[in-house]
Amino acid sequence: TICTLKNPIQWDEQRKVQFVCLLNIRKGYTGDLNQVYQQLIDIIENKTMMQKLIECNLPEELIQLMCE
Repeated sequence: TICTLKNPIQWDEQRKVQFVCLLNIRKGYTGDLNQVYQQLIDIIENKTMMQKLIECNLPEELIQLMCE
């Protein structure tokens, strides 16, 4: 699940966030999640991509960007 916010919210004492991603991993899953984690890290570390994701107005736009 991904949530993008037009206005940042206070996440902790030092950080505000506009992008929240929740991963739902099936209990007992034994597969390798390293590729999923790496793709997510690559997206988060790309400031241009993050700004584009935050600016999306439709879920389809967000999905298309995430798949690039």
